[in-house]
Amino acid sequence: MPRYASNVQIPNLTPAIALSGAELVEIVQAGATARCTTQQIANLAQLTVAQNVTTTQKNALSAVSGQIVFDTTLNKLCVYSGSAWQTITSV
Repeated sequence: MPRYASNVQIPNLTPAIALSGAELVEIVQAGATARCTTQQIANLAQLTVAQNVTTTQKNALSAVSGQIVFDTTLNKLCVYSGSAWQTITSV
């Protein structure tokens, strides 16, 4: 399988490429190699980075179960349990 540097840009590539999810790709970082499917990469893309919000902003969110935010008022990570925000206090 060909290897490409992560900073390679492909000119004239259309913005959307149809993939089935079964395509096998090889990922190389710091000499370590791993293979995965494009579906596994798409699943990773669904993960979100915790956004920085105040307590007031957090409480106003239409949150979904498992959503994570960083509460800048509390300086703590918070996770929505499906019914309420839970503060991670060991950090």
